Amino acid sequence: MSPLGRILVMSIGICLISLAAFAQKNLDEAVSELKIYFAQCSTKTGYDPDHVGNLGAHDLHSGERAYADCAYDGINKILKARSRIPEIYDRFIAEHRKLTDKVKSGAITRDERKAAVERMVVSIRNQEEALESPGPGKAAKTTGNANAGASANALEQREDMRRVQDMQRSVNRSIRSLPRF
Repeated sequence: MSPLGRILVMSIGICLISLAAFAQKNLDEAVSELKIYFAQCSTKTGYDPDHVGNLGAHDLHSGERAYADCAYDGINKILKARSRIPEIYDRFIAEHRKLTDKVKSGAITRDERKAAVERMVVSIRNQEEALESPGPGKAAKTTGNANAGASANALEQREDMRRVQDMQRSVNRSIRSLPRF
C-alpha cells in the first residue's frame, strides 16, 4: 500500500474512533440529563415508576399520565434532539401511549407494558448502534483494500474497530441504565 493509502486508511480509522467517542460522550451526557429530567418529573407528578406501591395490574397511578407526558418531553428535548433517527422516539412515545391506554382498559397488565417497553428500548439501542458503529461489511471493505504486504495496517484497523465497538458497548450499557417508566 502506498504511503498516501496508509495515511488515508489511518485517517479513516482515527475519524471512526473520534466519532464513536463523541457519540458515546454525547449519549452518556444525554442519559445523565434524562435521569435528572425523569427525577424532576417524579417530583412534579408524585409518581415514581420504580416504586409504584400496591397498584393493581390494570391500575394507573393518579400522577402516571402526567409523569409520562413529562418524560416524553424529556425524551424529545434530550434524546430525540441528539439522535440521527429522531423519528424512532416519536414511534416509541406513540406506542407507550397506546400501551398505557391498554393497561387502563384492562387489555394488558403493567408487567406486559413493561416488557414491551423494554423490547422497544433494546430495538432503539440496536438501531442507534447500527448507525454509530461500523458494520461488518464496512470493516471488511476497509481491510479488504489492504494488500497482503500491509497486514500490519490491517491488524491496526481491526484493533481500531474493536475499540470503537467497545465504546459502543459502553454506550449501550448507559442506555440500559435509564430508569423505566
